[in-house]
Amino acid sequence: MTIGEMDYADIFFSTSLDPFSFIAHVLFLIFLFLMPIVLMNLLVGIAVGDIDKIRQNAEFERMEIEVLFTNQIEDNVPKWFQRKMYIAMETTFPNKIKKSKVMKVKRLLLRHDKNEEAIEAERKRNRDSEKLENMQREIDQISKRQIGRASCRERV
Repeated sequence: MTIGEMDYADIFFSTSLDPFSFIAHVLFLIFLFLMPIVLMNLLVGIAVGDIDKIRQNAEFERMEIEVLFTNQIEDNVPKWFQRKMYIAMETTFPNKIKKSKVMKVKRLLLRHDKNEEAIEAERKRNRDSEKLENMQREIDQISKRQIGRASCRERV
């Protein structure tokens, strides 16, 4: 299929290739096995590039459909309901604690657990820092030994 119009008899039984028959056979076999691989890789590359473009277009179309759907729903909702639900401006403070009664009760009930969690986290942090200090001491001792060995080698 990839060799197209090339005929085996024309290539290998012609007298014009007699001095180069071995090279002709080798080149023909390389072409025969290498061209399908190259062509398939090119086709795959083209297909992948097309898929990326299709995906981008699909994402934009999805956004457009969502906007149109939202518009359609807003148009179908009665005006009196829209006026009731409309919020001109809403400000949120992410670090501000809500002061509802439920949140106050919840905070009172969970305060003890949070303190226990904080204490446990502090203990773990202390254990980790002690381990880190021990490792640092060991590294310092090893480096001192290495420096001592290096100075002994220089003397010799």
